Amino acid sequence: QTTTLELLEQKYERAAQTSVANYSFYIGATNDNFDQVRRADFARVCGIKVFMGSSTGNMLVDNETSLSRIFAEAPAIVATHCEDEATIRANIERYRGIYGGNPPFAVHSLIRSAGPRPAPWSWPTATARACMCSTCRRRPRCGSSTPAPSRASA
Repeated sequence: QTTTLELLEQKYERAAQTSVANYSFYIGATNDNFDQVRRADFARVCGIKVFMGSSTGNMLVDNETSLSRIFAEAPAIVATHCEDEATIRANIERYRGIYGGNPPFAVHSLIRSAGPRPAPWSWPTATARACMCSTCRRRPRCGSSTPAPSRASA
């Protein structure tokens, strides 16, 4: 998380030592760091990153006053992840109920979505959705012997 000017500078110092390409970084917004965001050097910083749905650490910006201030006063591009926090929390509970305390990585994109929209290459049939076969890789097994389609054919 790069939510302070000090952390941002550390990231630039590390990149200066290791990067072989041009680079820039976003400063991450939080509900209470607009003073840091406003003071960033936007000749170097490519923009402001806003997560409107929970992500990493304290990077959720869900306070209406904070959001309004960022969008009204931001001196740079604002890149926004516009997920709905209520939907994310409901989906987390749903998938914890299905899989237990820690849903597998394969459903993480579904947790952040408004509804289950399986990728066509991983769950091609309704029957396979509750399966661990080569087609859908979920539990319990459906007994399908359908080979998994490749991403190129999706």
